[in-house]
Amino acid sequence: MLLKYWKKYALNLEANILQFLKAEFVRTAARTVDDAQTLTEEINANGGGNNPSHTQLAKDDHEKPLHDLSAKLGEYAVRKVGEEMNKRWQQRSTVNIEELAASFIYNPSTESMAFTNDLERIASEWARNNADKMALAGDRTVLDTLAREANAVVTRIQQLNTAIMNSAEDARRATAREVERILREISNLGR
Repeated sequence: MLLKYWKKYALNLEANILQFLKAEFVRTAARTVDDAQTLTEEINANGGGNNPSHTQLAKDDHEKPLHDLSAKLGEYAVRKVGEEMNKRWQQRSTVNIEELAASFIYNPSTESMAFTNDLERIASEWARNNADKMALAGDRTVLDTLAREANAVVTRIQQLNTAIMNSAEDARRATAREVERILREISNLGR
């Protein structure tokens, strides 16, 4: 009876988790238009690559792993341009505002950005404090992340299912031994 219960429990658990994963896969697939753009951009621009694309950095999707970094770098750029603009209005600066602003805008597939020490510091600090997001950023698309995580979950479910089945078998054996012991005691009562 116990073995039958554990088998049914394990099968129901596995079915429910697989159903959840399927539903999550469909929801994620519906949100991956920008991932398709990323793949297309990389293929068209340079046959692939491992640098974040404009699509990965520029979209406003707060769930993207590099969104916070992009926002921090954007805040820095806006602050620097604003400070210099304010100095120009007060006639305390001769910096060319257009060139300064343009220095923060570039096409990563055709240009390389000359990072300032401040930008490097901001990006390095963010990377040190966000190892989990850096790992996610290593996946080219959300689908890659989902597939990697789904495989890990399925493997863990299979391990748990095996452990449950082994535990159920161990419980059955222990119960059988206990029944045998009780039957021996009963048969010894008459002697």
